[in-house]
Amino acid sequence: MRQRRRTYMIGGRGLVLCGVLGMLQYAAPGLGPVVGILVDLVFAAAVLLFAIGSSRAASVVARRPLGVVALALTVTIHPRTFGSIARA
Repeated sequence: MRQRRRTYMIGGRGLVLCGVLGMLQYAAPGLGPVVGILVDLVFAAAVLLFAIGSSRAASVVARRPLGVVALALTVTIHPRTFGSIARA
């Protein structure tokens, strides 16, 4: 139970940090591209932490292959990807 709580707290804090950095991205004009990359990295780390967890029981999907692949695809097919494809 303790490992699950730790995984959820760290992953949740990562997602909250991702949201805060996303707002900061538009508030600080000069830091936009750097913060944008940082947002993507924090989002990917948080979602992969949820997928893998610190143990099988702490993983959101219990490390089942389908769930881990689905969350990994969520990281790779991020909404920001569609935005950059549409601009190209």
